[in-house]
Amino acid sequence: MESLRLLAQMCRNLAKQHVDDPDVPAAPDGADGCAKWEQIAVILFSVELENLVRG
Repeated sequence: MESLRLLAQMCRNLAKQHVDDPDVPAAPDGADGCAKWEQIAVILFSVELENLVRG
C-alpha cells in the first residue's frame, strides 16, 4: 500500500511540474472541477496502475 502512495505522490509532483500554476488547490473553491495538475496526476496514476496490473 505504501508503494501506491509513493506512486501517487510521484504522479502529483510530475503533474505540478507541467502546469502554469502548480499552487492551485486540487479542488478550488467555487470551481466546477479540479485543478489542471490534479487531472494530469489522476491520468498518470491510472496509466501506471494499468501497467502494474498488466505486468
